[in-house]
Amino acid sequence: ADVSFWQLVRKPAMYPVLALLFFPFASVSTLTWVCLLLIIDHNDEYQLANYILVFRAALFVSVGLYWSIKGFVQLYLCTTEKGGDCLLTGPGVTDYQTYKITMTLARLVCGWIAFVLLTRLRLSPEKSLP
Repeated sequence: ADVSFWQLVRKPAMYPVLALLFFPFASVSTLTWVCLLLIIDHNDEYQLANYILVFRAALFVSVGLYWSIKGFVQLYLCTTEKGGDCLLTGPGVTDYQTYKITMTLARLVCGWIAFVLLTRLRLSPEKSLP
C-alpha cells in the first residue's frame, strides 16, 4: 500500500488485483475497493491519500467511461433498430438497475469514508514525543 499506482503497474504479479479494481461487472470492483479500504493502515496519511486518488481514477474509468460508452451504444442501437423500443431495451432499463445503483453508492461511500479518515488524521493533534 506504500507504492504508487505506476510502481504497481510495473509488477506483473499485481495485474490481477488491478484488474479487479477496474472490473466494471457484477460489483467485483466495489467489493475489491471495500476489502482494500479495510486492509490499508488508517493511520497512514500516504495510504489514505493514495487510496482516494487511485479510487477516483478507477471510478472515472470503470463507471464514467464504461457506462457512458455502454449507454451511448444502447441508445444508438435502440433508436436505429426498426421497431426498436427504447422503453424496453434502452440504456438503464434492466431488471437489476437498482442493484447497480446501490453498488455505485457503496463505491462512493468507500471514497467518502477514506476522505473522512484522512481528514480526521490531518486534524488530530500531534502526539507529543517523550
